[in-house]
Amino acid sequence: MVRHRRRRDLSVRLGAVAAALAASLAWGSASRVGATPDANGAWTVAATLKPSAVAGLTAISCADAERCVAVGQSASRLGVALSTADGGTSWQLSSTGLTGTPGLFLTAVSCVPDSTTAYCVAVGRTTASATAHVFFSSDNGATWSEGTLPTASTDVVASVSCASGTAPPTCVAAGAGLYASVDGGATWSRSSSVPDDGSLVMPTVSCANALDCMAGGRDRTSPPPVALDYYTTDGGTTWLPATAGASWPISVVTCPSEPTNAIHCVGMRGRTTEYSDDGASWTTGHSTVALDDSRDALITLSCAAPQACAAIAATPSGSEVLYAADGGAYWHVDRRAAGAIAEVRAFGARAIWRSRIGTLACAGTACFAVGATSSGAPVIVTGPSQLKPVYLGEPAASALRQLVQASVHIQRLGPAVIRTLPTLATDTAANLYGLPRTCATTTSCVLGDVAASRTIVVYGDSHARMWLPAILPAATADGFRVVVVGEDGCTVDSMDLADTRFHLCAEVQAEAMADIEAWEAGMELTISRIEGYGAKVVLIGDTQPLTEYPESCLSVNRMRAQRCAQANPNRARPGEEGAERVAAARTGAIYVDPTPWLCTTTRCSEVIGTHIAYWDWHHISTTYAQVLSNVMAGALKPIL
Repeated sequence: MVRHRRRRDLSVRLGAVAAALAASLAWGSASRVGATPDANGAWTVAATLKPSAVAGLTAISCADAERCVAVGQSASRLGVALSTADGGTSWQLSSTGLTGTPGLFLTAVSCVPDSTTAYCVAVGRTTASATAHVFFSSDNGATWSEGTLPTASTDVVASVSCASGTAPPTCVAAGAGLYASVDGGATWSRSSSVPDDGSLVMPTVSCANALDCMAGGRDRTSPPPVALDYYTTDGGTTWLPATAGASWPISVVTCPSEPTNAIHCVGMRGRTTEYSDDGASWTTGHSTVALDDSRDALITLSCAAPQACAAIAATPSGSEVLYAADGGAYWHVDRRAAGAIAEVRAFGARAIWRSRIGTLACAGTACFAVGATSSGAPVIVTGPSQLKPVYLGEPAASALRQLVQASVHIQRLGPAVIRTLPTLATDTAANLYGLPRTCATTTSCVLGDVAASRTIVVYGDSHARMWLPAILPAATADGFRVVVVGEDGCTVDSMDLADTRFHLCAEVQAEAMADIEAWEAGMELTISRIEGYGAKVVLIGDTQPLTEYPESCLSVNRMRAQRCAQANPNRARPGEEGAERVAAARTGAIYVDPTPWLCTTTRCSEVIGTHIAYWDWHHISTTYAQVLSNVMAGALKPIL
């Protein structure tokens, strides 16, 4: 079998003035990196209301980092709103304009920025007659006016989403049908492109902009539930069916606004998350926690930015907060996000679902969720909108070392590992992020927080790109965007470019070098030249290669997995590591070795924990690279 020659790779961080180079991850300081924006990662109470004034809060939405509105029902069975204009420091209670509808129960709200305030639309129903109602506010929820729904006002309207950019905003609503408003919720029309025979149950809708929206639900006349996901590209006038990623319907969907007006949505189906880049089809996301209990469920999510999302999972014993820094592809559980959120339950929820809180709204650096305390008091809790790297010390790092040490004793493949075998070859960073073979310039392939003012450039071939799922969480949380430059198979060192097999790489390298020099003081092929521009350099060693593809070897050795393990060291070019260490030492660069993340001192197992660590014979799988994102953040600390 022909093996492609492994290449050495570098990554570059470009600041406002100087360039800093990094390559991959390393064992480095033997520290594991966790994530939280504060000292303990706990969610805290932002506001508690007396049950004598508010019966319960059911939904919350934030127009920006300062202005949020929560809605629900008052103790006198009228509509009620709670608003903040200072990021949750203080909250004001209002029912102005909501008191004329006895028995009103507000179920959803959507707020968007409008000049110096926020424009909000809330939907709900009367508990006695199940009549749908809609209200709108142009002053951040202080006062409300009732809008006009179509004639079929007994239709359930369960969700609403408004898009900024116009005044008043364009809004869509979902329930027993799909509705649209071009005047900020004052008047509504029902779409004729979806069934109107009472078969629809559409609990969720979200708009990325004034034209592109997603809605999720099911056909309630067909057992078991049949997913009926729709998307629109004309602001809700017409809707098209999406290709469902699973048979179970989307229960919650959010489509945060993109700077390019593209549509990127994140949804939840029971215990799984999905994301879509165009609305027409969905891809299943991955999580570092398995929600296997039949009573566990993902209940709400929100994205503070297109790539930075938070979700809450409900279990009988409490709540767990999950975060994604890549638009929903991979999720991490912050097990320290306990505190107030673990005790919050939904308004009117059964005791076993005490952790089924209301909706989640994230903006800026904070998220807010609504629910009730164990005593029944309405409450708003707040926590971080994304994972923030902090060092947890040697004891936490030991857990990874123990996992690797235990990997060489794994013989029998578990069901979760076996399920990944057929798709292992596609578990690549190129597939995950849609990267082309060539990223020739610093604007060709941009990931993470694209609007960030600071940038990390990952420069190299596929051995640099395979670490992207590990780099992005730390980079995004620390306020960096990630730019990929280079081409698969093209080294960043110059010694091999005379080889005729790589003559095209010289052209790609030259173009990349010229672009980086023009953009941020330049980058050359050698560490010394990069350091000459004042950059900090981290050089990452290569991984140990295998002799067989994991998919083929493990498929025939499901009960004898160690037959697929490889000796350590097992390098095709044994002098390469030593040369890299010498080069780093002579130039003052930091050298890190990723081998301890994958191998013991004598052996490299293809299966580590419940993950297959490689997708082919010499590339790390994106699934395992994501598992290593904490230690990656530790290795990158010198340049972050």
